Amino acid sequence: MKQQPPLAERLGAGISYTVLTILGLTSNILVLLALHKHRKIFNKYPFYTLVKHLLVGSIGELIGQVLVAIPLSFAGKPLYGDDTILIILSSFDTFFFLTILFCSLFIAINRFFVVFLPKLYTLFFTDFRLHITCSIAWVLSALWVITTTVIGCPKIFRHDGFYYTYRCVNDTTDFADTLMKISKHMSYIIPALMLLIYASVIWKVRRLISYRSSDGHILIQSLLICFAFEVETVLFALLPNWEPTFGMFWLSLILDYMLILTASISSFILLFLNPLIKSTIRSFFSCSPPPKPINSYVHTNYRIYDISDDYGRNLRSDKENQKMKQKLENLKICHV
Repeated sequence: MKQQPPLAERLGAGISYTVLTILGLTSNILVLLALHKHRKIFNKYPFYTLVKHLLVGSIGELIGQVLVAIPLSFAGKPLYGDDTILIILSSFDTFFFLTILFCSLFIAINRFFVVFLPKLYTLFFTDFRLHITCSIAWVLSALWVITTTVIGCPKIFRHDGFYYTYRCVNDTTDFADTLMKISKHMSYIIPALMLLIYASVIWKVRRLISYRSSDGHILIQSLLICFAFEVETVLFALLPNWEPTFGMFWLSLILDYMLILTASISSFILLFLNPLIKSTIRSFFSCSPPPKPINSYVHTNYRIYDISDDYGRNLRSDKENQKMKQKLENLKICHV
């Protein structure tokens, strides 16, 4: 490792990471406060319970930037050494990133079950079972961090390269090699699976009803979320294997930018597209009170998740009513 990168690179990485992290933290905290303020409305919807877990994980991810990536980038020196303290602090990145990834996957599955498999939706996303589902994301992430560290592949932040990476020992076991390959492929597959889920939900809804022109917006927003995960994963896997060149600096910046984006994008979407959350946050900075929602369903939906829990139930109810009307009409025809 180089002792210390040039001052211009350190300032470029440190300042840009700081600005983006502050923006992400602000967005996540404001949205979380808005959800808490209207908890009587949002707690009715399992989707928003998942979102709260996602936001908490995102805040943890960004705090990890403040503790590790930002100070090490400015210093360009191993402030925490190269062993225990660095590994512990850097492991927060893996833990919270995986929590965000799993929560995002569970949200996509939640949307899928609402439309395609309502019985499974009830099984996994209602009552106390919803909290069990949410806790799975945290437990899996913790187990993954502990396991990768124990097998000799802890996460660290490269102070001379401005990015996170796994630092595996030279004599790793076959089990360790297999586990790290699974980790790499899992990070590729999950975002792609999420995109397929959103596309299938849009397709299903368009078949059932005459949908609005926001189809394209839904797809674009789901693409943003999945694209951020994919780019971050690809660069995370490839960057440590490339020779150090001038281009490495810019690629390492993009890698951490994508990491910050994955921890911020959902809160940005909620902040700008959810009417109730937008008006509530606006009221934090003005004297006018937020408007009271007349219809909680209308105000709690936002475009990428237009298929809300109420929407799914209403859609199934409408289909059942249509079938009942059709049966009554058939009976009338038979009597005639």
